[in-house]
Amino acid sequence: NALASILKSGEVLTLAGEGNELEGKKYWMFKVVGVDKVMSKEVDEITNNHALIGVLVDSAKLFDSSVTSTGLALTIFSNASSLSARQLLYQKESIKEDNGWAVALLEEEGMTQFPSYSIKLNIKKELGWQEVDKELVFNALLIGVGVTLLIIALVRAKDQQSKELKQRNVVIERQVAEQTKELALTRDQALEASRVKSEFLASMSHEIRTPLNAIIGMSSLLEETPLNTEQKNYISVFKKAGDTLLSLVNDILDLSKIEAQQLVLENISFNLLETVEESVEIYALKAAENDVELLCHVDEEISINRMGDSARLRQIILNLISNALKFTEQGEVVVRVSEEPNDKDGETLRFSVSDSGIGIPAAKLDAIFASFTQVDSSTTRKYGGTGLGLSISRSLSEMMGGRIWVESEEGKGSNFCFTAKLDAVETEALEATNNTLTGITVLIVDDNAVCRDIIKSKLLANGAIVHEACDAEQVNTLFKNKDEIKPDIILVDFKMPTMNGFEFIEELKSRGLSSKLIMMLGAADLNHNMSRIKEAGIDAYLIKPIKRSELIQQLEFVQSGKTSISSAGTKTAGENADLKPLKILLVEDNPDNLLTISAILDSIDKNYITAESGNEGIEKAKKEKPCLILMDIQLPDLSGIDAVKKIKQIPELAQIPVAALTARAMKGDREEFLAH
Repeated sequence: NALASILKSGEVLTLAGEGNELEGKKYWMFKVVGVDKVMSKEVDEITNNHALIGVLVDSAKLFDSSVTSTGLALTIFSNASSLSARQLLYQKESIKEDNGWAVALLEEEGMTQFPSYSIKLNIKKELGWQEVDKELVFNALLIGVGVTLLIIALVRAKDQQSKELKQRNVVIERQVAEQTKELALTRDQALEASRVKSEFLASMSHEIRTPLNAIIGMSSLLEETPLNTEQKNYISVFKKAGDTLLSLVNDILDLSKIEAQQLVLENISFNLLETVEESVEIYALKAAENDVELLCHVDEEISINRMGDSARLRQIILNLISNALKFTEQGEVVVRVSEEPNDKDGETLRFSVSDSGIGIPAAKLDAIFASFTQVDSSTTRKYGGTGLGLSISRSLSEMMGGRIWVESEEGKGSNFCFTAKLDAVETEALEATNNTLTGITVLIVDDNAVCRDIIKSKLLANGAIVHEACDAEQVNTLFKNKDEIKPDIILVDFKMPTMNGFEFIEELKSRGLSSKLIMMLGAADLNHNMSRIKEAGIDAYLIKPIKRSELIQQLEFVQSGKTSISSAGTKTAGENADLKPLKILLVEDNPDNLLTISAILDSIDKNYITAESGNEGIEKAKKEKPCLILMDIQLPDLSGIDAVKKIKQIPELAQIPVAALTARAMKGDREEFLAH
């Protein structure tokens, strides 16, 4: 009853007890089971509807026969967390058998978990040699021997491979050493070839520039002499040919310097506005002769004081303008400068040169920046040139920390753009303040809309009130619709479609208009119309492309009541009659250059003496004591540099300024000459 009250229904309890030696271990197994309701009332009262069943188990009879037949050693334990705890249920040592020498002891443990207790078994068996499968051992030995032999073979192969690798390394090291010597020799040969090339280019530059100096100089002098029309045409032809050849020589030298990495950019302060406007001004006459409008606009918000190489920047702009004029037969070429949109610091500027020319096919856009490449490379091409300008411009823009590209459509013109990093310069001196034209009303009359926009932006930035019209008809409409418009100054373009500037001004005067008048002329129109400007009573004139400073200056000048035409002019020779002419020593051995320079000095009434060698130049410098020496660098007996050294050693001649005459233009030439 006590056990039945402790155990739950279905649980089993094992209790071991000692039997006699013959019977071995014995144990009881108890289990509580439910009693059917038909059982007696007495049982039901005693067990409370449960009954306890007990079984006495003799472990020897249960396991001995199995253990004896297999030669196993068996141990069985019972583990319970309740009454019985851990108890030994059965233990039997294995019977020793004559199986030869023991090979191994095999042991296995297992445990079976029941609801309230667990049974743990430990089985041991001693494995003898006779029980081992000999065939399996033999196969294992064969496999082991095979694996051993394989390992030995792999080790030997690795050793052999290591020896071969060492031998191969020796061969490779020897080859590398030989190739290093060959590369060193090739490098030395390349350096020598580069040096020879540089010397050749310097020599060729000198030899080509020397006669070109005479050709261009003499053509300029001859052009100023009385000539008939046919002679002027002939002179114009060989003068242009000389300029073209000189440009080609310069391009080849620049390309050679870039390839040899000998081109070094300067980093000096310069005026961006002046550099761009002067670059555009160089091609003003050519554009006017071709009846192409050449315009220039630099954003007013840009700081014009910059750091960089202004000469190389000018070279890129000139290359792009030259290309644009070459391929534009009518319309306009516009040069613009603005801040690069993607640059937050404002140090990178974007330059663009757009034209209304023939455009570039899409297939040629990527190739035009290569050396010696043109859009039309056929033998029947219309436009000449070597194709070096854009290649040099690309290299220069990259050296300036920018890039160059083109946007174009065939038949609709091109837009060449490049960027350059030009740091702004902070100056203590304040630039000219804007709003100097505040309250002044200006009327712009020009048929070119781009030109009107550029002039208008410049005037608005300086505080002026601006109106614009494209022709006389629009001016009349403007005055009729807005009677309050009374312009203080009218800017009139000379070339307009319906009537020219003079005719338009005459019409304005016939209507009694009292505004000041400024005529805008092309570079080719000034000489032919200067007298008409004075006769028409025009207050001032401007030459296109119009510079910002000249535009503002002329407007202020005219508004003040003065006329810039009457005050303009140069000093006459009589004003400088009291000045003594300078005595100049010219040292030059080339007869053509000697004649050219002498003719130029004669044309400006300079007192000069000549020498044709270095030693002769030294002697004449001692005797004449000139105010200035023009010294050729390459002389027959004594170089110009050595001659200058000897002249500077003479105390009374040491302070005489010396200007070098040379056609050498390679890197370091200028620095070498200035050092002496």
